[in-house]
Amino acid sequence: MSAGRIVMAWAGARIGWVRAPGNQRFAMTSARPKLLAICLAVPLAAAPVGAMPADQADIDAPALDACIAQTGGGQSAMSCVGTTRDACVAKLKATYKDVGEVHGEMPCLGAERDYWEGRLTDRYDRLMAIEQGRAAERAEALRQAERAWIAFRDALCSYDRITNGHGTGGETAEPICLVRETARQSLILDGYIGDRN
Repeated sequence: MSAGRIVMAWAGARIGWVRAPGNQRFAMTSARPKLLAICLAVPLAAAPVGAMPADQADIDAPALDACIAQTGGGQSAMSCVGTTRDACVAKLKATYKDVGEVHGEMPCLGAERDYWEGRLTDRYDRLMAIEQGRAAERAEALRQAERAWIAFRDALCSYDRITNGHGTGGETAEPICLVRETARQSLILDGYIGDRN
């Protein structure tokens, strides 16, 4: 509904139901038996934070590429992780005045993760082509190693989220970890490619 959302709630004897957008029902307790009808019309245009599309987050990929080249690659290139994030957050905050620190950082973390994921995929595909040209068992070993790494990364980043609490640290811990570990793996694969050439 373009004009807004309507939420209706009915409270019965002790248990009532709340119908939320999408027609989902949620239980609602009520101390008194009575009919409660709450209609909220929330205009979508009045929600500037919600109106911020995630694709508005933009990191400077050429700057990251240049940073990696300047460091010479390898683990020293880990210093490049996050270097364009502040500019991305500043741009979002300038465009969307009501964007808070965390809400501005999350789309930028997503954009940076997309950069490193793209880089990782490229390196994996290049290394896989090399290994397939050498022996099927080498290619299969690489495939298994990458699958195991993905499971490890996801578990590690879930651990980061859990151990950093439920505040803003907990909200950003997992995405920051995913960026960091994906970047690290792409740089590790760079090393394998260099060794194979």
